[in-house]
Amino acid sequence: MLKVATLGPSDSNHDFVTKKYLKTLDIKKSCIVLFEDFDSAVTLLKSGEVDCIIQCAAHPDVSKNIGANLGDIFVIDTFISESKPLAVVTQTGIKQPTSIGFHPATREYVNLDQWTEHFEEQSTVRVAEGLLSGKYHSGITALDIADNNPEEFRVDSVIGSAQDAWIVYSSRSVYSGNLITWRDGPGAYLLREIASTEKSD
Repeated sequence: MLKVATLGPSDSNHDFVTKKYLKTLDIKKSCIVLFEDFDSAVTLLKSGEVDCIIQCAAHPDVSKNIGANLGDIFVIDTFISESKPLAVVTQTGIKQPTSIGFHPATREYVNLDQWTEHFEEQSTVRVAEGLLSGKYHSGITALDIADNNPEEFRVDSVIGSAQDAWIVYSSRSVYSGNLITWRDGPGAYLLREIASTEKSD
């Protein structure tokens, strides 16, 4: 049984993408262990209690995970995946919202200067929970919260699905001294196509 750690809570974007990754690899014997922070996940990876960690490359803890654990955990795979569709969602009764909740990885998707109070949360699911509890007027979260609660929330702007890079860590290295890349992948194909068609300077 493969034990995979990622950022929770259940139905978070990390949970959503991790399930897609395991399905794509056709790994049926697996379980996903959800954490509130990556420090806890790294601790269990180093102790052997989980087998790998999946993390969005846009997450602010990426450099800390790699730098603080150099020689203990290793990048063994990367992939590209769409996130859940995101939106700026606001309580319907608020005409001019002044507060907003967001996950740090989404802070650049909109100009936060439109709101005077900013609340950082651990995940977009926590943002949705904050909206439902009335903690703030607006939030950057999954679009489906407005779809599921049309009388409580309106969509101020649709951000859409980000095409993010994702990192898979293990306590075992797969690096053998040679660069690891997908030589026949779509990215390599695109670069060769550009190189062969562009005019020389």
